[in-house]
Order: sequence, then structure tokens, then C-alpha cells
Amino acid sequence: MAVASALLVLQDLMKRAPVTVEAGDMPRRNYRLVVIAFAIVGGYVALLPLLGFRVATLLFVGALQAALGRPRTMRQWLVVAAIAVGTALVSYFVFERYLLVLLPRGAWTGF
Repeated sequence: MAVASALLVLQDLMKRAPVTVEAGDMPRRNYRLVVIAFAIVGGYVALLPLLGFRVATLLFVGALQAALGRPRTMRQWLVVAAIAVGTALVSYFVFERYLLVLLPRGAWTGF
């Protein structure tokens, strides 16, 4: 893996062309979004022992997805919900059932 990573860095360095950036072309940094993402991750860590892996992961994925790209239509909200539910379920089944890794149970939910 280290060799593959080094090759990717080398490949990037070799194809990098000099970049000329004009004053108006600088990308806008969105520190507010970074703070929101950190708060969502902190909330996930805090809620994980209380709600359990499945519920906390569902809320985490849904909240982070909605924060990164706010859904505007009902269809987009349904996609966010479907991805959150799917991520929580697939993660649970892969780790708990297939790999036999015990995931945190919720003190409030019991599962």
C-alpha cells in the first residue's frame, strides 16, 4: 500500500503543470462548512454509546450528507434518507454479521 501511495504521489508530481492563478480565480474557503462537519462528527461520537451504532450511523450519514449538499426537493431528501439507511444497514451486516465485530449497543435504545 505504501508503494502504491508513493506511485500515486509521483504520478501527480510528474503530470503537474505550472498553474497561473489570477486574483479573482482563487477558490473560496468554506470554514463554516468545516465547523459544521466537525460538529456533526462530534455529535456522532457523543450519540454512539447512547443510541447505538445503527441509529447513530443513520443520523450521522443523513446529517452530514444534508450539510454537504442541502437537498432541495422531496426526491433529494428521499435519496439522502435511502443512502443513510443503506449505509447503516450495510455497515451493520458487514461488521456485526459477516466479520463478527461487536458494534456499540445504545444505552437508550438497547440495540
